[in-house]
Amino acid sequence: MKKKNILLIFFSLLVFTKAYNQHLLPLIDTSSVRGWPTIVYGSCIVSNDGLYVGYIINDAMLAMSNKSRLIYKRIDNKWELHIDSLVGFPMFTDDNRYGICLVQGDQLFIQELGNNRREIIQNVAEFTLKGKGQQQYLLLRKKDSLNTLSIINLSKKSIQSYAYVKQFISSSQGNVISFIEENGNNYCIKVLQLGEERQLEIWRGKNMPSHLIIDSEGKHVSFFNNSSIWLWDDNSKESAKKIELSKSYDTMNLTIDGPQSFSPKCKFLFINIKGPSIKGQESRANAVQIFSYQDASFNLEATPTVAVYSFAYDLKMGTLIRLTDNHYERVRSLSIDENNIFISNIEGHPSEYYWNYKSWDRGHLLCISDRKKFTVDSRIGNIEMSPTGEYLVNQQDWGGDLYSINTTTRSSINITKDLSIPLVDDKVEQPSHQNSRGLEFYNWCSGNNYIIVYDRYDVWQIDLSGKTAAVNLTNGYGRKNHIVFRFYQQSSNEKLQPKYGQSLVITAFNEETKDNGFFRIKVGSKRNPQLLTMGKYVYCAPSQNVYYSMPIKAKDKEIWVVSRMSTRESSNYFWTSNFKDFHQISHIHPEKNYQWHTADLINFETRDGIKTQAILYKPDNFDSTKKYPVLFSYYEQESAKLNAFILPAVSDYYYYNFPMMLSHGYLICRTDIHFKPGELSRSIVNAVEGAGSYLAKLPYVDSTHYGLCGGSFGGYVTNCLATFSNKFAAAVPISAPSDLISGYGNVPGLRDEEFENRQFRMGVSLSTDPERYLHNSPVAYAKNVTTPILIVTTLKDYNVNVQQGIEWFISLRREGKPVWMLRYQQEGHGISNLNNIYDLYTRMTQFFDHYLKGAPAPLWMTKGIPGNKTIIDSGFEYDKEVNTPGASSLLPLKN
Repeated sequence: MKKKNILLIFFSLLVFTKAYNQHLLPLIDTSSVRGWPTIVYGSCIVSNDGLYVGYIINDAMLAMSNKSRLIYKRIDNKWELHIDSLVGFPMFTDDNRYGICLVQGDQLFIQELGNNRREIIQNVAEFTLKGKGQQQYLLLRKKDSLNTLSIINLSKKSIQSYAYVKQFISSSQGNVISFIEENGNNYCIKVLQLGEERQLEIWRGKNMPSHLIIDSEGKHVSFFNNSSIWLWDDNSKESAKKIELSKSYDTMNLTIDGPQSFSPKCKFLFINIKGPSIKGQESRANAVQIFSYQDASFNLEATPTVAVYSFAYDLKMGTLIRLTDNHYERVRSLSIDENNIFISNIEGHPSEYYWNYKSWDRGHLLCISDRKKFTVDSRIGNIEMSPTGEYLVNQQDWGGDLYSINTTTRSSINITKDLSIPLVDDKVEQPSHQNSRGLEFYNWCSGNNYIIVYDRYDVWQIDLSGKTAAVNLTNGYGRKNHIVFRFYQQSSNEKLQPKYGQSLVITAFNEETKDNGFFRIKVGSKRNPQLLTMGKYVYCAPSQNVYYSMPIKAKDKEIWVVSRMSTRESSNYFWTSNFKDFHQISHIHPEKNYQWHTADLINFETRDGIKTQAILYKPDNFDSTKKYPVLFSYYEQESAKLNAFILPAVSDYYYYNFPMMLSHGYLICRTDIHFKPGELSRSIVNAVEGAGSYLAKLPYVDSTHYGLCGGSFGGYVTNCLATFSNKFAAAVPISAPSDLISGYGNVPGLRDEEFENRQFRMGVSLSTDPERYLHNSPVAYAKNVTTPILIVTTLKDYNVNVQQGIEWFISLRREGKPVWMLRYQQEGHGISNLNNIYDLYTRMTQFFDHYLKGAPAPLWMTKGIPGNKTIIDSGFEYDKEVNTPGASSLLPLKN
């Protein structure tokens, strides 16, 4: 018994000591965020043997800059090397021997992995790494000799140099390069097999060639010269020959634009051919532009362009095949046998699909061998062709059922109608998804007769023929437990193509707890997924609006590198071989030197009885006996970010910075908002006031001092709350809409479909229900505002037109409301310039401190600063005469 008491006392003292020491740490302020180190998202590279990693650390406020630091490291922590002033991204050689990077001062570092030996090449302008296995080559050009191409054999340490090189390209898979030599007015094109000294000259002439391309294996080269396309074939061992194209395109007044690419199997050379010149129209276009209700799309900023058509030149038959018939058509995909090609055809703007028939994808499948076409319409343009060309998968509504189309029989069947999921996903809140079942095509299974489809939670394997019942690969475990399962991308542009019987790791995100982790499933098997790891971290959550990095696999070993973060831990890299045990690689933890914050998930009801969630952030020096003002943050559904680490900064583009304001004595509530179409402002007020009512019951919350801030759509939320609620004491909308009626037609600005069908969720056009737009426009109700407002606008915002902020200011000023407007002259959507960030932070903090903490008001709020004096007078000093901004002096006194 005594032993237990001693242990209890020991652990209590340990907890107390840790908490006490935490309170001794400094608070975050504007000086502490300068030079704050953080790992650059997506910067990690892994050697093929999985033994080495490379990643980049940078100042959180400067993104990629000349202060970037590259870390090379063995995953067993036996070796580590830092390289400062990195430029661009590093790479490893295929044989795991070297790390290659460029640093400031145009120095190329060839770093031996595992030791400190390196070779430095000075004055490098550009470089690329080629080769496989033991045959690794560096191709580079120097700034003092841009026309000299140097090829370094990293295995033999030998160098070959070629003078007069104007341009060079390399094959993606083979060790072949092609380059253009320029010597006076003479040009020639050569082909070189890396590792061999012999150059093969394939063309010589007087005019500079263009459009130089090479196939993936380096067996074909094509280019454009003197209005003709030339082709070199490795099999012929001869010089390049001019292609004698069919003259059929001449009758349409078309001209050759140049070669674009070779097909993967080199059956075709794809060529662009341009339409008739529009030079004769230029003078009229400059004088007047004519728009018609019959136009497929409307764009005030559009300029006359020459139509470009796609053709395929059959390398074996020597024939030219026209692929596109109008300048709206685009080549989307080519079958493995290179006989079927799918071509999309969207004449209007794709986002207008819900009312504009010309915005539908009226694409077709073209069989190249017999030139037959098979037309397929899709309202939303979601048409995928199987790799073999045997099937098309079509989706007519966002999240709606998927249809399989047999390209031989041309029969179409609904392959998802019998899935054991709801007919309508009742959690979808946008009009664009009103027919959604939460379904999403992911990718083709290896073999191409099956596809992988997501529903809201689970993963399905579906037979394209419809003969075999769909297999729920996660066995409904996701829907039962509110866990969203998703595959992670293998690379930025490569999706996993699962094989039958394959055991695969899949990401998981719990919508209720916000836990994130990994499970294992088996393709073709209907059984509960195997839990690997799940916790209060962010690893990888493709289904959520959270920053994350994809797991990276070593090419030749069962080793993955993953990133992991939590509320109190910066993002760092870990390696794993089983997704159960994680071994830390990087150790970037500047937050441990400061008082940080906690994040608690709270469950509450909105004013209209909807159960929802929010995150309540509290500083480490939180004292439950005090009363705290609360700042609210929101956008749409934000609670998924519960376990995300928030980098400290002065301010965050469209918001105050959370760590900064928490250190400044505020609590922060990040609220989910659920929207009802057509009732946007009411949904906003119901949600945020519901959160406010929940917080008001907490003894440490000062419910008379609630503040609001948001940017872009979050700024619109701020404007609605300041207008349709009287519960808030201060509001800062940044780059924010205020008038849905004028916004419907602002140019530049949001498009009309953004208001009807997407984020603003009106559900109808402006003329169909103008009152709906009016009722959701804060600018029309400025007279009701009781909240002081600081409007932040930017002059070069091409997303939310600056006029939205100006309208809001004019309306509020006319009604005598306490309102100020900041207009940053050279900013776009949000605030990004470092000087402006500091300026906004100071004014926003002074504004909130005055209205939420009772701090003195600064001169810019009490007396104002004329526009011609803002350069020399910031007005940051506190007013010693006026305690708080008074009533408007512009309105006549009422008797």
